[in-house]
Amino acid sequence: MESIDEIKSWRVFLDVNDKIIEVETDGNTDKIAANIEDVVTKAGYKVERLED
Repeated sequence: MESIDEIKSWRVFLDVNDKIIEVETDGNTDKIAANIEDVVTKAGYKVERLED
């Protein structure tokens, strides 16, 4: 996650079964979300977007 410049902060909620990542960003959210999905998928995890 540190490799994505537009991410201001992030945290992982480990106390739930689905392990949720919360991300605060600066910039184009669709582009950042695609980068996050790529990083997470390459780490071997499944990605599901939760929109506000």
